[in-house]
Amino acid sequence: MALLRILTVDDEEAVRRGARELLSSHSGWQVCGEAEDGIQAVESARALRPDVVVMDVAMPRMNGVDATRAIRQELPETKIILLSQNDPRVLRQQAAAIRAHGIVGKADLFRELVPTIEKALDAEANKERLAPTTGSALISSTSLNCDAGMAALIANKNWAETPLGPVENWSPTLRTITNFLLANRFPLLLWWGPEYIQIYNDAYAPILGVKHPIRALGRPVSECWDEIWHVLKPLIDTPFHGGPATWMEDIELEINRSGKIEETHFTVAYSPVPDETVPSGIGGVLATVHEITEKIVAERRVAILRDLGAEAGEAKTAEQACSVAADVLSKYLRDCPFALLYLNDPDGRHARLVSCSQVVQGEPGAPTVIDLQRDFSADVVWPLSQVNRRLAQLLRPG
Repeated sequence: MALLRILTVDDEEAVRRGARELLSSHSGWQVCGEAEDGIQAVESARALRPDVVVMDVAMPRMNGVDATRAIRQELPETKIILLSQNDPRVLRQQAAAIRAHGIVGKADLFRELVPTIEKALDAEANKERLAPTTGSALISSTSLNCDAGMAALIANKNWAETPLGPVENWSPTLRTITNFLLANRFPLLLWWGPEYIQIYNDAYAPILGVKHPIRALGRPVSECWDEIWHVLKPLIDTPFHGGPATWMEDIELEINRSGKIEETHFTVAYSPVPDETVPSGIGGVLATVHEITEKIVAERRVAILRDLGAEAGEAKTAEQACSVAADVLSKYLRDCPFALLYLNDPDGRHARLVSCSQVVQGEPGAPTVIDLQRDFSADVVWPLSQVNRRLAQLLRPG
């Protein structure tokens, strides 16, 4: 299998080095080149023809947005991942405007870059797999209201390979409920038949993350959401077997939709869908799903800020403020599993650990002193020198 060739672009050498070490450790991936600004990025992309470009947004000479436009014009098959410290909402707007294939915040570089690249590659593979093939037994687009998005994916799927069978054999109820959910802008998910085969709409697709569409559309819920099947099964079984609809205002689920387990919260309602063509009279269960993770987590974090402001304000010295902050953060382990609070020496050459939570001072992850003259490298646990440099740039007058 050919190596995946990646070009990294960032005006900070430390970021390029960190990205290079991270990406090179992935089997089958190769960093084929690096660039310091947008002009170099365009020239390097033209010469190297990489499969993926990891592109910083804010750079001298030519910014990443303009460089991306130029690269996509010459190399439309190259995937572009935008990298930035901007507000995520701004970054998403920039990415949409230039049709970038993914975004990563610099603060999440080591956690999100690899999954984001993999998701972009999976999307392309899915597109190729779902393209109609001459002579294949695909569903006719006239059998569903399909214009784009999920409707097109459903129309192009070979349902004969699933327990639901060819679409021409679907019951009138299944056809009707499928068109209903596709026309709805609220997240809806249909589990049909005893295997609970999944059909869902565009609004629900983002909830699936990397599971969409190959591991989700037309698959049993027990396979798609195997990590929470023990929670979902009784909630689906109840309405499917004649019981009342189920509803939960805040169900907490630990799901894997981006390559890692994450805390999520949802308001859900599971309702039976009557179908006269099946012996039980119930063909499936319709799920109405509203994700409230951001709301729940935000409420907890506001509480953290409230307590920090109330208690740290009583401190008389910087050291006391750090100690109080560590005590407060130790009460909110779900959002702050550990904390290290450093103070810079007056000469600005070293940072010293003055307080911590849930770690032991002096352990590898909690060095008591950090040399601020050393730049980021593999043996530097916390790149505070880079943070100080960026902070100085932000505070510079003008």
